[in-house]
Order: sequence, then C-alpha cells, then structure tokens
Amino acid sequence: NSFFENFWGTEEIEDKSEECEFYLNFLEHNERLKAEILNYDFQEDHNKKYTVYNIKVVTDYFTYTIQRRFSLFEKLRNKLKYKHKELNLNSVNFPAKTLSFFFNNDIETIEKRKIMLNDFL
Repeated sequence: NSFFENFWGTEEIEDKSEECEFYLNFLEHNERLKAEILNYDFQEDHNKKYTVYNIKVVTDYFTYTIQRRFSLFEKLRNKLKYKHKELNLNSVNFPAKTLSFFFNNDIETIEKRKIMLNDFL
C-alpha cells in the first residue's frame, strides 16, 4: 500500500512513510476526492494520549470515514509540496505543531487546528 492509499484508506496504517502516494495518484489521474474533518476524538496508546480527527472522505465511487492524527497531515503536506509544487501549498495556512510533553486537550486549540486542516484539505 502507498502512503496516500493508506491515508485515505479504511485500513489501519502500518507503514506511514508511504502513505501519501495514494493522494498523488488521485491528483495524477484527475480523480475526485473530497475530504472534511467532521470532529475529533481523544485516544490513548501505551499511556500516551493524543487527538485523532474523524475525516469524511467522498470519492466518485464511495464514501467512508477515517481517523488520522495530526502528524499524518504534516507528512501529506510535505509530500504534496515536494511532488506538486504547482499547488503552492506555502500559501495555505497550516497549523503549527505544538511541542508538549503533556497531552494537549485544549479544545480551543484543537478547534482552530481542525478549521485550518479543513482548509488544507
């Protein structure tokens, strides 16, 4: 599986380094894909808490919902900036990563990030 396929796919991602390729395939084949962050949830893994965004994905053929962490949005943006410079993603506001040793569950920050990520999508 490719990075993009996994990002938009319904299966759990194992190799996150390749996930963006699916998006590139959509762009290169002029397939339509629309995505919108509906809301978010808090999860915990090995005593580490984090936020996941619930994303509704609509293609020409199907609709489904996936959950993705902020770090995958960063990887997607970096891959797109590298492979598709014509998208001029530097002009799109993208939320900064917050460095914190503690779980950041500040609802206001998460809501602002959600809005900016939706603009990016």
